[in-house]
Amino acid sequence: MQIHQGQFDFSLQTGGPASTAPQVHTFPNPVDRVFVVLRGFRVGFANGEDHHFGQVLVDLNSSVDTGTRTATINCVLGLRDKSMDFDDAYSGQVLYTLIAEP
Repeated sequence: MQIHQGQFDFSLQTGGPASTAPQVHTFPNPVDRVFVVLRGFRVGFANGEDHHFGQVLVDLNSSVDTGTRTATINCVLGLRDKSMDFDDAYSGQVLYTLIAEP
């Protein structure tokens, strides 16, 4: 088993859930399966504005081409207030652990 840790940083944005560029991890040996685990997240409205919380969305997924040494991680983050519209600016960070098996 091989373990890597990483994070996604989301700069200030408005609108629906945001994606960042995928992150690629390279392992010293070929891997057949990978699992990504959410370690934590931090998300907030711009300028510390006070909003009634509605919903936060964090979606992590991973993929690997079996027998290769690389795994790709994708992340989506979204935050909306009680109106349930993605109309307020927000930013955040998502932390993860990646577990790879030969």
